[in-house]
Amino acid sequence: MNNNHTFEVCIIGGGVIGLSIAYYLAREGVKAAVFEKDVTASKASSAAAGMLGAHSELSGSPQYREFALSSQAEYTSLAEELYELTGIDIELVNKGMLKLAASEKELHDLKRQVLLHNSLSLLSAQETSEMEPYLSKETLGGLYIPGDGHVEPQKLAAAFKRAAVSMGTEIFEHTSVLSIDEQKNRLVTDRGSFSFRKLVIAGGVWSGLFTQKLGISETFYPVKGECFSVMPPAKVLTKTIFYDECYLVPKRDGRIVVGATMVPNDWNTDVSAGGISFLAEKLKAVFPELAACPIRTFWAGLRPQNTRKMPLITEHPENRNLLIAAGHYRNGILLAPGTGQYIRDLILEVPGRKHAEDFCLKKNVGVQA
Repeated sequence: MNNNHTFEVCIIGGGVIGLSIAYYLAREGVKAAVFEKDVTASKASSAAAGMLGAHSELSGSPQYREFALSSQAEYTSLAEELYELTGIDIELVNKGMLKLAASEKELHDLKRQVLLHNSLSLLSAQETSEMEPYLSKETLGGLYIPGDGHVEPQKLAAAFKRAAVSMGTEIFEHTSVLSIDEQKNRLVTDRGSFSFRKLVIAGGVWSGLFTQKLGISETFYPVKGECFSVMPPAKVLTKTIFYDECYLVPKRDGRIVVGATMVPNDWNTDVSAGGISFLAEKLKAVFPELAACPIRTFWAGLRPQNTRKMPLITEHPENRNLLIAAGHYRNGILLAPGTGQYIRDLILEVPGRKHAEDFCLKKNVGVQA
């Protein structure tokens, strides 16, 4: 343990967001520490399917889409950097995504998306079948998004952690943060007190435990997601499939991850029979060939959502020494590089770095007096 108990930056939360922030700060020589009450990346980060679907986030604000696209674009160089530093392959795959339509209404919705985003292409039923031959013959067409892909979230988090530690970051696992003294810039934990110049709250769905005490009224809540994986006897899928709010993600080792349910305000991470049944029906509808495959593994995680339905990636409006990076909902993996870079730039006060208004708390808005 560091005898000084003093760090330039203390980060609460050892998920992929907190570890990304630590990594990008470490690359700039910033002395940082990460505090995690369990083990790093053991919650939402380990439960994620790892999709990089910036192009499929078509309903957000222009600023949000731009941020998502920019973050996704970082992955090509990031995968190389992390491999060089750690020897960990995060298994980046960029073979595109297909959003499917199984009804005339769904097909109409896809056509509207093409009109709004002319970089995308709508495929006929035949073209969709030629691209992925084992899909259901009931499919009427698909929206092909060539830039989207996926990574292995556990390996991404492990690479961020190993790289950050190799550059001087300290990780305190099994360490609970008891209180924050914002006047003295001090963090009190069950392993002692730590002084900081800047503090980042990146605790996922548990971030509200700290933001409320700092006068921020924003509410964070879980959206439970259940998933399972199957291992088909042969490679039958090459692209990520998105259908009726569910997805199929083909992994390098042959697994196909099927997810995910969405259950707001459920803190229970047990997997329900109803959740698996719901996903199995979706799988059968879109990919009948896989219906007979045995389920290999199943799990659940808690996506961190908030009342704004938009990530908070910002400074506290009344104390610039306090920063927040939370509420990424189902896009924590996608937004990890962008969030790490953005928080780094805020801390280092990089000239010309524009504040992303969509991710900010306005002064006196969402802040308790």
